[in-house]
Order: sequence, then C-alpha cells, then structure tokens
Amino acid sequence: MVLRHLMFSEVIRIADDGGTATAAVQYVLAATREDPDGFRRGSHEGSYVFDFRNEDGTWKFCRQLIVTNNAHNPMFRA
Repeated sequence: MVLRHLMFSEVIRIADDGGTATAAVQYVLAATREDPDGFRRGSHEGSYVFDFRNEDGTWKFCRQLIVTNNAHNPMFRA
C-alpha cells in the first residue's frame, strides 16, 4: 500500500506569555494499492491539533488531537 499525506491550511497561535502554542492543520490521506482485483484507491480527510510548550527557549511537543473520518476510507475497512 502507498500512502500520500497532504497537510495544509496551518494556523499557529502562540500564547501571549510565550509559554504555550497550538497549531491546527487540515489533511487529506490517499491510499493506493495494486491487488488481484486491480488498482484500488481510497481517501479521507481530517484535522490535527498540536500543542507545544516552551521550556527554556525550546519548543516541546506535548499533545496531538486527531479528528478524522477514517472509517469512510475503503482502503482501511476490514
């Protein structure tokens, strides 16, 4: 299976005190594969929200939230 992951429309917000930040991004994931029935393709969309904290001037990743409609991608069905 080949996966293509396109992320776009990023929005980054840094707190007024400079101690935390949040980044939100939308994505499209497309999956393709060749199997005995031929070429297959499926895709789905979603959003990521990342939280960061600033420790001594270095940004540290601390949380990720994924909002997805993954269940609608035929490539990931049982």
